[in-house]
Formats: sequence, structure tokens, C-alpha cells
Amino acid sequence: MIDKKKEEEEEEEEEKKKKKKKKKKKKKKKKKKKKKKKRNKNKKNKKKKKTDRHKL
Repeated sequence: MIDKKKEEEEEEEEEKKKKKKKKKKKKKKKKKKKKKKKRNKNKKNKKKKKTDRHKL
């Protein structure tokens, strides 16, 4: 009986790990999108700086 319970627990842990891995992959995709947004912001800032120089 004890052995069966242990086996079941191990299987459950493995399933949880697999699920966690899948979730992590999804999170990584979201992070990539955020990085793109930041890049765009930086480009806008650079353009603003250029216009300021022309005014000077």
C-alpha cells in the first residue's frame, strides 16, 4: 500500500512539473512582447532628442 501511494505521489509531481514548464514557456513569450514595446519607446525618445538639437 505504501509503495502504491508513493508511486502516485511521484506521478503527480511529474505532472505538476510538466504543467509548470508549459506555463513558463507562455510567460517567456509575454516577456518578448514587452521588450519590443520598450524598444519602440526608446526610438521615440531618440527622435525627440534630435528635434531638441535642431532647435538649439
